[in-house]
Amino acid sequence: MMGNDSLGSVAKSLDSLLKKFMDSSSVVGLFVLLSDLLPFMMSLMIEPTTDSLKVEEKIFKIENFLN
Repeated sequence: MMGNDSLGSVAKSLDSLLKKFMDSSSVVGLFVLLSDLLPFMMSLMIEPTTDSLKVEEKIFKIENFLN
C-alpha cells in the first residue's frame, strides 16, 4: 500500500476483520479496535519503519475470537 508493506499488511488484516464484523452483525469491540488502529495507521504513513507486529497480533486475536 503506497509502497509501505507494513501499512498494506495492517490494512489487509483490518479489512478481513471488518468483513467478519459485518458477517457476524456484532460490533462488540469494533470501536475500541478502530480507536487503537487509526492513529497507528496514520503513524505508519508518516514513519514507515514503525513496527506493525503488535497491531497485526491484536487484529489476529480479535479475528480468531469472532470465528
